[in-house]
Amino acid sequence: MNEYLNPPNLDPKIIILNLNPCIDIEYSVPSFKQGGHNRVDIKNENVAGKGINVAVLFRHLKRDPLLIGFNFTGSGSVLTQYLDEKQVRHDLIDVPGRLRTNIKLYEQRSKQMTELNQKGSPVTEVHLKALENKLAQYNQKDTMLVINGSLPEGMPPQFIAKIHKNWKGDTVLDLTGDALKLAIKEKAATFIKPNLFELESTFNVNANNRVFTAIEAMRLCMRYKVRYTVVTLGADGALIATNQGAVHIEAPKVNIKSLQGAGDALLIGLIEGYWVGGYTQEMLQLGMSVAAAKIECESTELPSMQDIFTFMQNCPEAKPLTDDVLSSALDKLGYK
Repeated sequence: MNEYLNPPNLDPKIIILNLNPCIDIEYSVPSFKQGGHNRVDIKNENVAGKGINVAVLFRHLKRDPLLIGFNFTGSGSVLTQYLDEKQVRHDLIDVPGRLRTNIKLYEQRSKQMTELNQKGSPVTEVHLKALENKLAQYNQKDTMLVINGSLPEGMPPQFIAKIHKNWKGDTVLDLTGDALKLAIKEKAATFIKPNLFELESTFNVNANNRVFTAIEAMRLCMRYKVRYTVVTLGADGALIATNQGAVHIEAPKVNIKSLQGAGDALLIGLIEGYWVGGYTQEMLQLGMSVAAAKIECESTELPSMQDIFTFMQNCPEAKPLTDDVLSSALDKLGYK
C-alpha cells in the first residue's frame, strides 16, 4: 500500500477552511478525581483547530494546501507564526477578538479525552462576505474544499450550505448538526465524516452496533447522494459506506500518547487514498494507518512517513460487511 501515500506525479489542489482557530491546552492525568486534587503529568499548549490540524499534517506529507478563513487580531500573531514555521500557505481575514482557548484532559487509566471548548470571538456579515469573496477567487473544478470543525459565533449554518453548494470541485465535510445537514441537502458531498455520536445526534438515528451504523451511513449516501460516509467508532475502529455497501476496519494496537488530531489524520489518509483511485478498503486502511501513527505521537508531534508505512504494513484488514449481515440488520430495523 505504500504507493497510495503521496505517489509521484500527483499534485492535487486543496483548500482548507480555518473557521474557528484556537489554542489547545492538553493535560494528562493518571486518573481524574472529580471535585478533588489532580496532579498533571503532561501539559502541552499549541495552536490548533481542525482546519489547522489538517493543513499542517498535509504539508508534513509534502502536499501544498492553502488555508483560508479567519484570524483574530488580539492574539492571531501566534497563529500566523505557527503556520509560517510549518510552511503552510495561508490567506486569512483579520477579525477583532482573540483566539479561543480549549482544554483537553486525557485520563490515562480510561484512555478517554474530555474537552472543554470555548465558543470564541464572533464574526460579522462583513467578515462572512469577505470570506465568500475570497473563496470565489480559488473556486475551480480541480480543487478540493475541506470544511471542518466548529463554526464561530455569528456564522449561521446556512452560510456553510451556501459555500458548499457553490463550490465547483470535490468537497469534504467534517461537520455536525445543522451545518452538515443543510450542506448535504443543498449538494452532494464527496466525503462526510461524523463520529458515532455526531451521526446519531445530527440525523436522529440509533446506531448501537457497527452493522446498524453501516446501514445508517449507507442511507445517508443514498438519500443525499454523498459519495462516501465515514464514521469513526473509537476503540471499535471505523467504517466507510457508499450507496452500494460498507467496509469496516478494527482499530490497530497502538501506544497512545495523544488523541489530539487522530480524526483529522484519518481524514487525510482517506483523501490521499481517494486521490490515487484506491478502493474503499484501501482508502480506509490508509486512513487508519495515518491516524494510528498520529496517536503514537505527542500532541504537537507529527508522524514520519516511516511510521505511517509501518502501520500500513501491519494494519488490520478492512472487511466488507456482507449482504446477508446487512439484510438481517435491515429486517431488525424494520426497513424494507
